[in-house]
Parts: sequence; structure tokens; C-alpha cells
Amino acid sequence: MEEEGNIVIEELGPNVTFAMRRKSWPAEDMLKQSTYIPKPKKKKENKNVKYDSLGNKRGKLYMDRQNLKAMPTKRRKQITKG
Repeated sequence: MEEEGNIVIEELGPNVTFAMRRKSWPAEDMLKQSTYIPKPKKKKENKNVKYDSLGNKRGKLYMDRQNLKAMPTKRRKQITKG
């Protein structure tokens, strides 16, 4: 809405008026319970895990040595000439 070069601003949207109803503080134990903020849990640090500059997870994986004698392998009969 414009009137002779002046801009008129109208309020739009919801309008809220807050009023104070409680005039006394709660009991000490109730106040302590309602304002309690738990401490954040400490994260367990992973060993041998690092993040590169792009944020990819890199780590080392340790495994026991394999016993090659006990490993099942495919055995073929040898063809002998004679």
C-alpha cells in the first residue's frame, strides 16, 4: 500500500503476547532436577584409525599368519610317461 510516496508497513503473520504467570521459584531439588545437563560421554579412541584430508577412514588391520600346510588345496594326479 502506497500513499503519496510514503510506504505503510502492515504486520503480517501470527502475533504472540507472553505473560508471566508464575511468581515464585520452585523447590530447590525440583529446580536442580529440571536444570540438570548430563556430561557428554567420552568417545573411545580407535587404535590404528586415521582420517585423511578428504575425510576418508584409513586404518591398519592385523591378522595372524596363515598356516599354508594345513590349507586345503586342489591336488591333481601327475601323469607320468612310461
